[in-house]
Amino acid sequence: GNTVYGLGSDVYSFGMVCYELMTLRAPWDDVDPPYSINIMKQVLSGNRPKVPIPFEFASERGGNAFLELMQECCDKEPSNRPTFDQISSRIRKEL
Repeated sequence: GNTVYGLGSDVYSFGMVCYELMTLRAPWDDVDPPYSINIMKQVLSGNRPKVPIPFEFASERGGNAFLELMQECCDKEPSNRPTFDQISSRIRKEL
């Protein structure tokens, strides 16, 4: 189609990479086939990959601040997602 992807899509993708780094799981690894269609349905419905609770990796991989950043990167509304300048600043602050 004619869908235009912007910086918000890149920030969402970064959030998914953060998810993998923090959980050591692939996003949407609990979705049934056909994967592409079912993941798209989940995302368009506003759902996000489930974070294991209790979040046992938080202290080892950046703490709750990194988890919050990941969740903000995956906000359903792209305009609510942080910019990469904001992301970079927050990561530097936490490390």
